[in-house]
Amino acid sequence: MPVPYIRQATWNDEETLGGLDRATWSYLHAVTPPPGRPHEPFFTERAGPVTLAKLPLVAPSGATK
Repeated sequence: MPVPYIRQATWNDEETLGGLDRATWSYLHAVTPPPGRPHEPFFTERAGPVTLAKLPLVAPSGATK
């Protein structure tokens, strides 16, 4: 089985992640009302993608340089 690749989200992922968030909303786990129109932005100033410059430099386990 191939090792999954998980990348850092970017501002360009806004529409895709917002759509996924709305498509998977459920009364079973959400503590907020269902998303309505107009849709709220997925990213906000408090919760947006982190720039790689702010992240510590850590190699994935098993990675070689």
